[in-house]
Amino acid sequence: MLQKKLCLSVILIILIALAVLTIFSGCAKTVDSDLGDYSGEIGEGIHIEIDYEIESEPDEESGELIEVEDQEVPLAAWGSSEINVNEYAAEVFRLANIERKNAGLSDFSADAALTKAAVTRAKELIKLFSHERPDGRSCFTAYAECKVSYRAAAENIAAGQKTPESVIESWMNSPGHKANILNSKYGHLGVGVAVDSDGKIYWSMNFTD
Repeated sequence: MLQKKLCLSVILIILIALAVLTIFSGCAKTVDSDLGDYSGEIGEGIHIEIDYEIESEPDEESGELIEVEDQEVPLAAWGSSEINVNEYAAEVFRLANIERKNAGLSDFSADAALTKAAVTRAKELIKLFSHERPDGRSCFTAYAECKVSYRAAAENIAAGQKTPESVIESWMNSPGHKANILNSKYGHLGVGVAVDSDGKIYWSMNFTD
């Protein structure tokens, strides 16, 4: 009889312990996904790796490949005249490189073709906030359209953050997005910023090796 009571007590203790662990597990997930006071949302960080290089397509008019030298092309963006989106994009780029330096990594290089793809994606986020494009294709098809060559690529997106500082902080507080920013495989970055008619800001970071 005593053994039976002891067994029941042990089972009860185990059940209570499991219940407590479940509660704390749920709390941990909530904390991990909480972006604190940041006003905005971020899409899941996405990346792709392939075992061959996607070559740039010839320019339709000249038939020649477009070559871009790193660091010589200014960042570009698109959006409302009330916000200097070029400055916002440049600041995101600068802040991303600060995060890289803090992690002991080399700076990103700017690339005109990749920046064009990022701007395209930022504009598309106004229509559909997703790593899928409004027509249902993968975000990486924008790379091919803008003649970006790569072996590995990634995309971070966000919407609603009002400043470059807040969007970088949102991404750095998200494991998937942080991993893209601090991935040593990626050496090139394009930043796109777009603003809808209501003044909501959309952000896109696009990476390649």
